[in-house]
Amino acid sequence: MRGPRSLLIAIALVGALVACGSNEPADSTTLSGVVRRGPTCPVEVAGSPCPDAPADGVTLVFSFGGREFTRTTTDADGRYNVELPIGGYDVASTEQPFGAVEPRTITIDTTGAVVQDFTIDTGIR
Repeated sequence: MRGPRSLLIAIALVGALVACGSNEPADSTTLSGVVRRGPTCPVEVAGSPCPDAPADGVTLVFSFGGREFTRTTTDADGRYNVELPIGGYDVASTEQPFGAVEPRTITIDTTGAVVQDFTIDTGIR
C-alpha cells in the first residue's frame, strides 16, 4: 500500500542519492590575485626592459571535473576575486588570440583567503 510515508521515504532516498553523487566541491575559499600580460613590446632590447602589464577586462574561467564552475573578470589593475570551494580547478582565459593562462591548474586546499597570480603569454617575441 502506497501512502504519505512511502512518498517521504522515496523523497529522502532521492535526496540522499543526489547528495552522494554530487560532483561539486565543498567549503568555500576566497581566491584573489593579479593577472598580467606579457611581453608587451614587439622587440625587447638589452638595457630596455619590456615589462608585463596588468590584464584588465580578462575573463578567467575555473572548471571543476571537466565542467565550467565559475567565471570572474579582472578590473583595470588586473585584479580579480572569486569564491571557490576546496578542490582542484583547471584555469583558462577567454583572452584571444593567445590567452594561455599560467598556471593552468590550481588546487584550493584550505578555507579562508588564498592569493594566486596568473600570467597570460601574449605571444610577442
